[in-house]
Amino acid sequence: MRRRVLNVSFTNPVLSPPEAVRWSTVEVVVKRDPGSGQIAAVPVEAPPGWGRRGAQLFQAHITHLLHTRPESAFVKKLLNRQVPEVVRPDTLKELIRDLEQLAEGLDDAPELPDLPGRHHALEIRTNQLREQISEARRSRCGAQRVAPGAGVGYVVGDLIDRAEHQLVLAAPTIAYEALNPLLPGIEEALKRGVTLVLLWGDHPSAKLEPRSETALFDLKARYAGKVLLEKRSSSSAASLLICDNRAAYVGSRGFLSAETGAGVLVEPSEDTDTPPLCVADLLSWVRRVYPYWDTAQSIAIAPDDFGRTGRGVPAEPARWWRWGPPELPEGWDEDPVGFQVGWAAAWGRVLRELVDAVNDVHRGADPVVRAVWDGAYAEVVGRLVASAGERLAVTDDRAEHEACDETLAVRLRRLREAGGVVHLQHPSLSGGRRTATAYDALLKALKTDGTLRVGKARARAVLSDHEMVAGSHHPVGHGATRPGQGAVAQVGLHIVGTSFTADFARELGIPEWFGAAGDSGGAGPEYHPTAGVFAAIPLDDDPWTALAQRERAGRGAEELRRYAAALLMGQGGGESQGDAAGPGGTEDQGADPHHADPLHSGSHPADPHRSDSERWSRWLLEDAWRRGAFMEAYLLTPLLGGGPGALSVELAAVALPLEHGPFGEQLFFSALALEAAPAEQRTVALAGAVAEMLLHGGDTGRLACRHLTEGAPAEGLPTAWLELARAARACFEAARPRCPCTTSTNGRPARSARRAPTSAGRGSPPRWPTSNRPRTTSASRTARSCTAPCSGRTASSPRSARWPTIPGPPTAGSR
Repeated sequence: MRRRVLNVSFTNPVLSPPEAVRWSTVEVVVKRDPGSGQIAAVPVEAPPGWGRRGAQLFQAHITHLLHTRPESAFVKKLLNRQVPEVVRPDTLKELIRDLEQLAEGLDDAPELPDLPGRHHALEIRTNQLREQISEARRSRCGAQRVAPGAGVGYVVGDLIDRAEHQLVLAAPTIAYEALNPLLPGIEEALKRGVTLVLLWGDHPSAKLEPRSETALFDLKARYAGKVLLEKRSSSSAASLLICDNRAAYVGSRGFLSAETGAGVLVEPSEDTDTPPLCVADLLSWVRRVYPYWDTAQSIAIAPDDFGRTGRGVPAEPARWWRWGPPELPEGWDEDPVGFQVGWAAAWGRVLRELVDAVNDVHRGADPVVRAVWDGAYAEVVGRLVASAGERLAVTDDRAEHEACDETLAVRLRRLREAGGVVHLQHPSLSGGRRTATAYDALLKALKTDGTLRVGKARARAVLSDHEMVAGSHHPVGHGATRPGQGAVAQVGLHIVGTSFTADFARELGIPEWFGAAGDSGGAGPEYHPTAGVFAAIPLDDDPWTALAQRERAGRGAEELRRYAAALLMGQGGGESQGDAAGPGGTEDQGADPHHADPLHSGSHPADPHRSDSERWSRWLLEDAWRRGAFMEAYLLTPLLGGGPGALSVELAAVALPLEHGPFGEQLFFSALALEAAPAEQRTVALAGAVAEMLLHGGDTGRLACRHLTEGAPAEGLPTAWLELARAARACFEAARPRCPCTTSTNGRPARSARRAPTSAGRGSPPRWPTSNRPRTTSASRTARSCTAPCSGRTASSPRSARWPTIPGPPTAGSR
């Protein structure tokens, strides 16, 4: 919409009928920044229809009144109500810093307090930042520095020759020696049908030089209706030349004078035919400051006025961001930890993209160029001086005591003491007045640093890190008013661009603006408005990350067990696990490798979550052993695979009698398979054999116990366990006579009957792994019908026995 609003003006209320006058009252809070001294009138409630641009124009008008009418009753009342409070500039850098504070904790906090409030604040700041980035992208155009003298002369002549519809010349003074060489080119343009608009004079009582006046009004007489020229001064200090709505030159000193100074040329970007927005703003400013309102309405501004209907109109840019902000659905707090993983990852993608976009604004091929004037110009100058972080340059061709005061000295000194580089150039302070003590000390310090130059600068400019402003305004001189003659209009260009700022610094005599960090022919260093908080936010929103966050949040083992088992069994992430990735942005990702089947992907060497799968597999087995759920561990072992450090089926089997039994021959064969295993695994087998023997009355336990306590299998076993096992075996053999039906002819245990394991109180009955399912044989049928004394139970209760702690599953390095 902004590109279609070309000019806004207000008629004089005195000349309008009462019913046509509409008054608007805006209640404001007047703030004075303690550090910069800036005065800001902040509306308590923005009037309907006011956007960011409306608030900027309102504040610019207040600033203009403060600078140009300090003695007015309105300004005095305004200043009487000021309160000391930090004035926060509405800039990309400040918005990024706000987002950085809001992003704290997204990288590692399992549960954030007041997540809805933070979500709302992130959305507001994100939308504000996107709006500013979009505006900056629309304001890009080609820009070149123009050297004083011959450089300015060439650019001025070229723009006059290129004009097709309208040529605007604004200069505070017009010297005939500078005007005369241009008259032939100007007359040729008039013959082509070009309209000439002339603004002159830097104060109301200014007069044209007689020869210049004669030459210009002669052109007006000969080309009636084509030359807009008044005998009244425009009270403007601008040095401005506009060619149609395509290109403009903006300088500090008049380009129609002996000392032109340096300036900036703006044109359309190389890859587009779109006129720069800043040129349209400059034309709007020309219409505003032209001495007579009715004549000013004939100054061309709209694209149609330049014969460019349907061509060269700035197009609304397409959506440049890839990631939309996450949503906060109802019921998010049913699983806050799982939801926050996906929510934080989605915001991480959005925030990183915003930082990249801000970096692109500063380091793009074309700089961002905005026209500024009057109050807005003074505001930009003050903000650039106050917000400089690493380097600052203030250059002027005039210096006055009113501007070179203690406030400016304190700002520059603080930057210097913080490690920043301060460049200062202006003529010596004169007038017989004493320089402020703080400013005098600053000059001495900068002279020691070698960054002070005394003399007229090539341009009135302020360079601050990656941006700058240059134009007619005096940074260290009071040029906004002339005593007893009213306000003087000022205009300049605010340019955001790392490369252009460094290039203009070279024009001012600062060859290495970025020091060792910048290359004189390169794009300069990265623009880093933050300390890397966004880069630390993990972008993984997969269920494994959600599971790890649940563990960090101190969630109970039962919840961790449920989610881990569901993931490892390939059943998703549990009831609400899908919410972990639910809040993600609007980007269509297609097949997401983060949500692949962990059992199938875990075996692939490129699976990014293989380590997570192995870790939680071990965690489940260790958890089962800690709880004494050996049957659960036995059933999980073959399902979880045999990765590095995993529990073997044999080791899980020998621990089973501690919970269920009798286990029979599988115990013996599993113990036999572990006879060459590490000592801690054989200790588990020995404990299982003792449990099988004493708790369940199984003769297989006695045979396994004897095998593990004799010969090589017994080497390295704890003495206490060996003694316990031998004593238990002796007690068992003494209490129960040997049953002939349980021993085969080869001395190995016969296949005895076993009670199928159950899981009473643990859910549905477990399923036996196919490779370990008990088989019914003739020996087991014989054992079931045996009436020998061995069918009797031991005297002690199986559940009353107390056992030493069984070591947990071996680690990856102990297998």
